[in-house]
Amino acid sequence: MAGSLLKARSHGVKRAILFTSHDKQAAQAVYRGIGFVPTGEEYGLVLFENTQG
Repeated sequence: MAGSLLKARSHGVKRAILFTSHDKQAAQAVYRGIGFVPTGEEYGLVLFENTQG
């Protein structure tokens, strides 16, 4: 994760958002450890099945 973020930064990326569920305390601790802070916002991810082709 940290390596990917460093590479993105080297390409000019200035903001990144990571998300996980409320019960994933270990992941949240890792994210905080590399400098992320909770925003209090909630995000979701929707995956659509590829129906073309």
